[in-house]
Amino acid sequence: TYRYILNSNTLDPRRRPAWTDRIQHLVFPATSVRQVSYTSHPEICLSDHKPVSADYEVETNTVDPELHTKVIEGVLSSVKKLREPGANPQLRFSEKLISFGDVRYMQQVIRTVIVTNDGDGPCAFRVIPSQEGGRYAPPWIAVEPIYGLILPQKSLSIDIKLIVDSPTARILNTVGEIDSCLIVHLEYGLDHFLGISGRFLPTCFARSFDSLATFPKPIREHGYLESMPQSRAASIPKEFMRVIDWLMSHRLTEDSGQLFQTAAPSELLNTITECLDTGKEFPLEQSVSWSATEVTLAFGEILLRFFQALPHSIVPPSIFPANFEASLENRAEFLELLPPVAVNVWVTLLAFLQFACLQSGESSSSNDEAERIAAVFAPVLIGDTDGPYDGSMPTPLQKREFIKRLLLA
Repeated sequence: TYRYILNSNTLDPRRRPAWTDRIQHLVFPATSVRQVSYTSHPEICLSDHKPVSADYEVETNTVDPELHTKVIEGVLSSVKKLREPGANPQLRFSEKLISFGDVRYMQQVIRTVIVTNDGDGPCAFRVIPSQEGGRYAPPWIAVEPIYGLILPQKSLSIDIKLIVDSPTARILNTVGEIDSCLIVHLEYGLDHFLGISGRFLPTCFARSFDSLATFPKPIREHGYLESMPQSRAASIPKEFMRVIDWLMSHRLTEDSGQLFQTAAPSELLNTITECLDTGKEFPLEQSVSWSATEVTLAFGEILLRFFQALPHSIVPPSIFPANFEASLENRAEFLELLPPVAVNVWVTLLAFLQFACLQSGESSSSNDEAERIAAVFAPVLIGDTDGPYDGSMPTPLQKREFIKRLLLA
């Protein structure tokens, strides 16, 4: 099924043919699965692969409707017995105003509330949304468990977890204050309200490069502004350049193939992020907690995170319908379509990635390294249309090939 010349059924003479496409399945012990067909589709020519398909017959247990109904009725009947005549549920919360204090980007904070049943009977509770069909909390808050049963004179711990990821940071970067409320509903009892408060500390992530370039000082010093006047804008965001400078001056002598591939320790990523947000020096030159290789790999992950967190990709998909092939031949014309700050970021990033390709050493060729890096960066550098795919946008393979050819230019 690989590798074919695009839009044809001719194998590419420059590559060895291979059966690279697979359909894999895992069978649960209680289920019977039998594969009845497995084939490729040479008539489809959209890629250098030929897609494969398979049919399966699956046998699994079914539910006895009568027994199912009987069990439900039994459970509902037992729930009704939770309330004794004249008894009201009495839950006591260790605190009802939960403060998360200062919250930082991508750093989870957990607060635990102890709930005690002071009543004479068991008490069932669940966390409910304020409006029917809505969420019980904003997307940056999670509660575990969201329902339960507490026996008389017993207690239960409820964990309230808060983490600000990229979509949430785009909102809180200009607001700061975290203010929410959880509603804990008691069966046959009154609702309890838990107040959630905190303050999100602004971050350089989840902002456009155009916006980030307008801040002359570290982002933490500017408060909750979306951007500064364009007259004060730098040619390229300083935070982005700090990451590039570190990677250029601390190149990997070994394990270069792990760059952008290996997940770094969260504490190390948090340390780098905090220094970028506050403008402090990186305390990592003589680190005893992490090796030099671990630190460099973490900076690679931070660089990738910059682009993953952007509100919109640095290269809009609208550029490509008429200019995809032309941009491969005439990069100057391609760059003219981007905003000035985006051009500077693009040129700087591309220069570094080309440098990274040359550091592959004996473990892999520059071509293989370019293919690996292109596979990582193509999806985050070149955007997708918000609407349905209409055939004019570049495919994932075209995006990857575009980045690869630029890296090898």
